[in-house]
Amino acid sequence: MTDKKLMLYLVAVPSVVITLTGIKAASSIIVPLLLAFMLATIAGSLVLYLQSRGLPRWLSMLIVLLAVILMVIGLGLFVSSAAMEFSDRIPYYESQFLGMMDQLMTTLNNFGVRLEKSELLHPWSPMIVMGFIGGFMQSLQVVLAESFMILMLVIFLLFSQELFFHKMHRLFDEQHSQQLFGVFSQQINRYVLIKSGISAVTGMSVAVGLYLMDIEHAFLWGVMAFMFNFIPNIGSIIAAVPPMLIALADHGPAMMLWVGLFYLGINVVFGVMIEPRVTGKGLGLSSVVVLLSLIFWGWILGPVGMLLSIPLTIMAKVACDLNPRTRWISILLSDDQDQQA
Repeated sequence: MTDKKLMLYLVAVPSVVITLTGIKAASSIIVPLLLAFMLATIAGSLVLYLQSRGLPRWLSMLIVLLAVILMVIGLGLFVSSAAMEFSDRIPYYESQFLGMMDQLMTTLNNFGVRLEKSELLHPWSPMIVMGFIGGFMQSLQVVLAESFMILMLVIFLLFSQELFFHKMHRLFDEQHSQQLFGVFSQQINRYVLIKSGISAVTGMSVAVGLYLMDIEHAFLWGVMAFMFNFIPNIGSIIAAVPPMLIALADHGPAMMLWVGLFYLGINVVFGVMIEPRVTGKGLGLSSVVVLLSLIFWGWILGPVGMLLSIPLTIMAKVACDLNPRTRWISILLSDDQDQQA
């Protein structure tokens, strides 16, 4: 290794550590900014879609902005109310699970199996999981409380969309670079639009299904299914845990099994059958990358960072894939099936 490369590594590693430390310290500011950026990306894709259908830009902007304002305000009010109601119910669920554990220990003792209660109260016990879910809801509630600032950022980003594209085309003097930026924008807009639509249908299906099965907070779990559907592979598993535990506490193991099968069916229909055909190949992430992204961004930005990690990683993957010098990074991030295709 030459002295120049050694000096580069000695400077790069501390710089990365300092940058990540700063991001973690400023997470309360960065998370709303990232949420606004993601919402602006979705809104911008919808504006372009409406324009492609023949609507003038001003009307497309008006329709999308009204939809975003209603969604953010409505979601903020609903999540705040539902999170408070769910937090008030956590002691009840904990008492139910403790009673079930007492019954399980009694049954095991009758069969000669001796277990201490502390052995059942491990880090993945229902009480700990429900506490984590409550903490996640509170974090989301804090972020959505800043909905006015998020809306202002989305509006400004949306109105500056054309100016941004114009500057990018001026920045890339070469025709090839302009084409690469155009492909990047087209792929990201298409992915965000399709993923948002499928996630919305998934969330509505979950909410209606759980409501018909008489599971408490059904529409809250529908919102959660919409959010976690942006996380491939394991997002549907995470979203299924809270309603399964509530079904266990309120209705018993049989209903818990039915809820699990319902989520499995939803995941098969939308995640396995519909989404790959609509989205296409080339945007998938390796399961290891998904897990590492969740852990890393969850640690840096908190629970809400888990929801933002995968869309941002998808954007990085698409950008790396368009440049031959960074395509190796895209290959490392990709799913094995995408590499073989």
